[in-house]
Amino acid sequence: MQEITLTQGRIIVGRTPDNDLQIDSRFVSRHHCQITTAANSSVIEDLNSTNGIYVKSRRVRRHYLNDGDVVLVGKHELIYVDERLARTRTNINDTVPGLPVLQRADGADMAEEVEETEVGLEAARDQS
Repeated sequence: MQEITLTQGRIIVGRTPDNDLQIDSRFVSRHHCQITTAANSSVIEDLNSTNGIYVKSRRVRRHYLNDGDVVLVGKHELIYVDERLARTRTNINDTVPGLPVLQRADGADMAEEVEETEVGLEAARDQS
């Protein structure tokens, strides 16, 4: 698992090293999607990728992220955790309180390729 705290601004997710979050997989486009975070929301947007992005088994072009959303990028899951809602959860993570976090559930593939940033991404699980 890997976790990156999302701060205001934009991160790009894709296969090549010039992305903020690199997922080295043939199922991920060079520049697959972007996550834009504002003070009270985060939105994920497909960047015309070949395989698209999926939320709740539905392909989406753009989606406002909600706590617990699982986004499928290629064969990797990105889990959005809104720590501002941590007080209402019974299972509290050890993330920075008050900031949204994106979690990736398959740390093995991606952990080696993703540089540490101030952006919130937790690990993704390989769906193969």
